Amino acid sequence: MWILLIALFLFLIYIFSEQGLKQKTNYKPYGIIYKIENKINHKVYIGQTTQKTVWHRYNCVNDHSKIVYNTHNQQLKRDMIRYGLRNFEITDAIDKAYSKNELNKKEKQWIKHYNSYNKGYNKTKGGN
Repeated sequence: MWILLIALFLFLIYIFSEQGLKQKTNYKPYGIIYKIENKINHKVYIGQTTQKTVWHRYNCVNDHSKIVYNTHNQQLKRDMIRYGLRNFEITDAIDKAYSKNELNKKEKQWIKHYNSYNKGYNKTKGGN
């Protein structure tokens, strides 16, 4: 009995130690949450992707201007054309998730955090 308790105690110490936390962060993320912010009107779009980067998501690794034409959000696309891509800040990964469920949850949380459903570019509350 005591051996089990000691083993459990040592396991908990390991999990909460720096070494344990470092090993957890070595797992490959399932996906990322990214942010696109209009620097003029401060509207935000929050998105999720299972691609390596937001640039891979929009198929524009070598030509970032393709993001304008590869987005399906018409309001965001119109504003990118109107204000110019240089007036948009694109943050590649504001968060990481290690499962589909976690990715959907985090997208909802970030959309709520930035209020990008009511006052931004998001057309849904996220998680789909």
